[in-house]
Amino acid sequence: LVGRRSWRADMPTDSVTVAVRLRPFNQREKNQNEARIVTIGQDGLVGIAPADDSQAGKQFSFDFSYDWDTEQDTVYTDLGQPLLHQAFEGWNGTIFAYGQTGSGKSFSMGGTKELPGMVPKMCTEIYTKIGKVQAENPNVKFLITCSFLEIYNEVLYDLLDPNLKSGTAKKRGDTQLDVKEHPQLGVYVSGLQEIPADTSTKILALIDQGNDIRAVASTAMNATSSRSHSIFIIKMMSTEVIEGQKREMRATINLVDLAGSERAAKTGATGEKLKEGANINKSLSALGAVINALAENSKGKKKVFIPYRNSKLTRVLQESLGGNSVTIMVAAISPAAYNYDETMSTLAYADRAKAIQLKAKKNEQMTEVGKLKQEIDELKALLAAAHAAGGAGLDAEAEARMRRDMEALQAMQQSSFEEKERIAREMEQTRAEAMAKQERLRRAQREKYEQERAIILQSGTSEWVPLLLRSSRAAAKHISAAADTGGDTGGRGSADAVFVARVEALEAARKAAAEDWREHSAFLAVLQSALAKEATIFLQKEASRGVNSEDGEGKADFADDMGSKVLMEQILLKMKNLREELSKGPALKETVMRPLAEMADAAAAHVVVPREALAALLGGGGEAEEERERLELQASDVELLGRQADRERARVQDSVEASRALEPLKMMAEAVRGGVESELAQVEARQAADGVDEAQKAGMEKRAAVLHKELHVLRDILAREELAKVLHGLSQVVQGVVVRTGKRMTMRDKAKDKTLAAREQQAEKLKKEMEEMRESLFSENASLKEERSQMHKQLDELKSAVAQRNGTITALITQVETKDAALADIATTDPDLVAAAQAAAQRTAEAAAAKAQAAAAEDGGADDGAFSLNINFNLAPDEGGGGSAVLNGKLQLAASQLGETQASLRDMTARAKTATEARRAMEEELAPLRKRNEALEKQLRAIVDSPQLQAIAKSGIASVMRDERSAAPVAKRAGAPSTSKPGSMLVAVPEGVEPGKQMTITSKSGKALLITVPEGMAPGEQMEVSVPLTPVPGERVSFAVPDGVRPGDQLSITAPSGREMTVTVPEGVVPGQELEVDVPADGPPPAERVSFQ
Repeated sequence: LVGRRSWRADMPTDSVTVAVRLRPFNQREKNQNEARIVTIGQDGLVGIAPADDSQAGKQFSFDFSYDWDTEQDTVYTDLGQPLLHQAFEGWNGTIFAYGQTGSGKSFSMGGTKELPGMVPKMCTEIYTKIGKVQAENPNVKFLITCSFLEIYNEVLYDLLDPNLKSGTAKKRGDTQLDVKEHPQLGVYVSGLQEIPADTSTKILALIDQGNDIRAVASTAMNATSSRSHSIFIIKMMSTEVIEGQKREMRATINLVDLAGSERAAKTGATGEKLKEGANINKSLSALGAVINALAENSKGKKKVFIPYRNSKLTRVLQESLGGNSVTIMVAAISPAAYNYDETMSTLAYADRAKAIQLKAKKNEQMTEVGKLKQEIDELKALLAAAHAAGGAGLDAEAEARMRRDMEALQAMQQSSFEEKERIAREMEQTRAEAMAKQERLRRAQREKYEQERAIILQSGTSEWVPLLLRSSRAAAKHISAAADTGGDTGGRGSADAVFVARVEALEAARKAAAEDWREHSAFLAVLQSALAKEATIFLQKEASRGVNSEDGEGKADFADDMGSKVLMEQILLKMKNLREELSKGPALKETVMRPLAEMADAAAAHVVVPREALAALLGGGGEAEEERERLELQASDVELLGRQADRERARVQDSVEASRALEPLKMMAEAVRGGVESELAQVEARQAADGVDEAQKAGMEKRAAVLHKELHVLRDILAREELAKVLHGLSQVVQGVVVRTGKRMTMRDKAKDKTLAAREQQAEKLKKEMEEMRESLFSENASLKEERSQMHKQLDELKSAVAQRNGTITALITQVETKDAALADIATTDPDLVAAAQAAAQRTAEAAAAKAQAAAAEDGGADDGAFSLNINFNLAPDEGGGGSAVLNGKLQLAASQLGETQASLRDMTARAKTATEARRAMEEELAPLRKRNEALEKQLRAIVDSPQLQAIAKSGIASVMRDERSAAPVAKRAGAPSTSKPGSMLVAVPEGVEPGKQMTITSKSGKALLITVPEGMAPGEQMEVSVPLTPVPGERVSFAVPDGVRPGDQLSITAPSGREMTVTVPEGVVPGQELEVDVPADGPPPAERVSFQ
């Protein structure tokens, strides 16, 4: 349905012509089941009402209204064609499309290749019209120039500049354009190229070139949203000479495609897109303000300031909106209820615009070109003469006036047809040179791309797929635009998009599989390196001790067998792991080759798409060279993609895993073969020996058959080059060698167990003998101690008796001395009596002496320690006579008692001598026993500390012996003053303690010790005492293996008592696993100082 207002096509209207065009629902709106809110009526009526009836509907009246089924030709016939006819009559014209983003503005202006819009239709009809005019009047000449201006983020860009960057990559520094104003020329863009176009093909190519580099991006509202305003300017000039005067007619057609107003909440714009949307809305707001001001001025009530300078858009469109131009506005709207607010705003915008009054005038003039040039030359001559004369006769005001006149004449001259044509040709030549330069650069870039492509393909890198998909991806980038514009992509863009997505998915699968394969290969390399190292160590050990030696029962052979067995078990484990990883290789390789095969098939199927498009392009002959090269590049890339996929698949299929472990394993097989041959020779020699029973022969025959089979396998291994087969055969043989080595070690263990049992019995026997000897020594020592105690007791009694008798003798001597004094007195009075008494005493003393000598002779003549008492009685004569007799009797009695005491003392001395000799004899008898005891102690200590008894686990024999050995403290004379060895101490013998006497001492730790003072020790002399040492008991420590620790690493642990020790992590242990370690008993505690109790 079309509603229109009648108007004359040959005469411009006096106001802005407004048309409203409704687009159909797009796919997104169909999916959302949006309701239609716009109705198109007769005579340009447009109605709008919200879907929920929340507001009353509203009607608008415009010059034209088009429903969504209106054809492009109808719109052009109503709007574009009349404007073009008026341009041929010298009237300027402007068509601009306004509306929200995604409302169909670009479709109405530009259209598609299948459904061209007003711009391409007008460009085609221009030259049709020129042809008709020139056919009627050959003297008429036409000059058509084109400019393409873009306003992006309030910056002007020339879209026909060959050096301008495409899309949204433009920067302010890439342009030198600016808006200027001239008295005669009006508002114009300085620096904007005007390219002459003499055919419709050329002008359409210029439009395509500009559209290719225009800023376009995808938003939630529109897949190909314009991010800038564009103005395609067509300048027409015609001339003919009539009666010597040149009649020139010119017109300018501005075809404006405005960017759509948008809301960030709906478009989802962020970052740079949000900034672009803000600038678009700013310029459209400025345009709305200009339209409102122009509409207000058109009412004639009062003049309102028109803010043209608020935006670059309104400044450029100043002549089109309120100046010398016929203006048509196409308001594009959406039918969906979702866009009610935007649609209402657009209709109100258009309703205000139709009130703007225009001031269009016909651009036609008659000029005499020769006279104009003569006037310019005369003004130049006058100015030159005035300057040559130093400015005489010419003031500043006159000079300024002359220059203004000259500039006006030059502007008229430049606007002439010939000057315009010359300038246009020069500009075209400049642009052609720039285009040629760009073409050379483009070809150089194409060659560079092909070189890079070749280098990447030859280097074997994995980035060849994105490189070869680049052209196909570029061809598919506008695939979603058809749903919004209604254009037909022919399915080609969809095919390109499907192909790119398919190949990218295959490439992702290939990369994942290749990464798994690389990890598998790296792990294989590590396993082979470790296996080769273990095999080399095995060869070195076998070479150092002799291959598979079986003779000898000693420790060295046992240790060598044990080391070889452990090493071979490690090699077997690594060979097992390597075999498992090798078995995974074919499946991993297939996962890499499968995506490559599918990729090659996809490329072979898709290469026909660009080839068919290229064939159609060549057949039609109307497309640009750039499009042809792009299609050729795409076809070439797709073909290369298929070939490269086939090459990569063949490379993967032919790849062979590195076999760095093959040679060491063969050398190991050679060494094992020598050992097996030696073992076979020993078995055959034993079979031939005498004294072998039938059962032993049967076992040897079976063993020989196994060895023959192993030799056959080893010879087959040495002839192989496949690592997997070598691993399989060698694993079987090495497993057999490990089993036989284990059996040999078991037999040796049994023999060693027998030897240890015999040694244990011998140690037990020695222990019993030592126990018996110790008990005997202890018994003898106790007897001697008892006898010595008895002797000491007797000696003490004798000493007491001697002391008592010494006291008696002392008393007697005192009495004698008293008597001597009395006798002296008597002697002075009675000398004869004294003499008689002395003689009697002498006789009594002699008799006692004789009796004592006789007793001494009977005791063996011992006189050691004999006690003699010789008393000389010098008695004076007793004159009285009676006292002398009494005294004489007492003296005789004393002499008798002294004789008896002397005899008793001799008897005690003899008995003491006898006891001393008996003790000396006893010491001589104990000396060899002590020496024998010391020798047995040393022998027992050697047995206890021997490696045989140390190897007996928890037998307790050595600990018992050490406990018995350290049960009693031993004291001896100190070797040096104030020094002691560890485990001993120095003790000073106290006063009153004699040799042989026992005494108790206390150590610092509180330990009470009973010791016997050795013979020959005197009081105050130091002696060395051996303190019994208490061994520190063993401990058990539990701990978790830390992270990062591997089998074979050493760890330092601390027991609860504070003792530290180093342990080695055993094989098969993983981080976090709990281990228990038995800490051995530590050494004795340090020596102690003691004090006497």
